[in-house]
Amino acid sequence: MLKVKYNNEYFNIDDGLNVCIFSDDINLSFELLKEIAGINNSEVIFDSNYVFDNEDYFKYRLFIDNNKRYINTLASSIISREVLNKFNKAFNEEDFERLVKKTKIRFFDNFENRERFDSSGNTILNNIFALSMYNYRIVHDVFLNIIDREIIDILKEEYNNKKGNLFSSCLKQISIFKGFLDKIVIINKKVFIFNKDSNILRFESCVDNMEDELVYSNNKYFYYKCDLLRSDEFNQLIKKKKFKMVSIYDIGEDNE
Repeated sequence: MLKVKYNNEYFNIDDGLNVCIFSDDINLSFELLKEIAGINNSEVIFDSNYVFDNEDYFKYRLFIDNNKRYINTLASSIISREVLNKFNKAFNEEDFERLVKKTKIRFFDNFENRERFDSSGNTILNNIFALSMYNYRIVHDVFLNIIDREIIDILKEEYNNKKGNLFSSCLKQISIFKGFLDKIVIINKKVFIFNKDSNILRFESCVDNMEDELVYSNNKYFYYKCDLLRSDEFNQLIKKKKFKMVSIYDIGEDNE
């Protein structure tokens, strides 16, 4: 279990769960993910030890930033050798080759270009690589630039078959994650934790005296966590019919 600190609040990320950290500004979730990965100095704790600059923790986890290119080949034997030589980590060649076929990533391969894969192909390849490793996977912007829903569904299925992964993404993309996550973390000024099937209160205007309990707002709606509303105010709002109970994933659909 990971114990994470964000803006003087602590929350836990349990083992064996698929968890995603969302924020309206993806840089917020990215910075927090780098703290959890032990790259940036932090007070994140794993097995009673701080993760920052922790060699034992680095052996345990794998960090992938989909804005970067890590590999530029589909030759599993070459990747396996480089991973072993550089990081002393095991790589599953059979899984990699299976996923290369399943995602049909060869269609994204431009042999004439030095950077053989475009932005979506690079994200797919990074995820295939991550899924072929045996480590705890921490993946930033997991579906970056992928517009093919069939490939997204394949990756979701594969990550569900290998539970215990941590992702980050922009909050406006949360609808893509429906049926995939075990826990949802949304950060702004504070931390909000949701279960995979949670609902949220959607208002057409800001609720007085509830600024600290606002999860997210856009040009159309204001979203508040259901269990944070005090009962007397909640009853008054019911009478005025100013809200609607919606799925947490509707935040993404309301932005489409």
